[in-house]
Amino acid sequence: MLQAQAIAHVGSWECDPRTGNVTWSPEMYRILGVDPATSKACYKPCWLVFHPADQLAVATAFPP
Repeated sequence: MLQAQAIAHVGSWECDPRTGNVTWSPEMYRILGVDPATSKACYKPCWLVFHPADQLAVATAFPP
């Protein structure tokens, strides 16, 4: 799957609602311009790539 994401330039992220832990695929780091060696995955930078019509649903599911 990671190779397919790199080829398609599509990243993914997961958030565990119980713990709040977020993980990003390597392509997500690239899309957001974040260095995985120096930055921890979190969902706030993902706002940059969410479609405006989806932002309310994401904010409801994962409140800041």
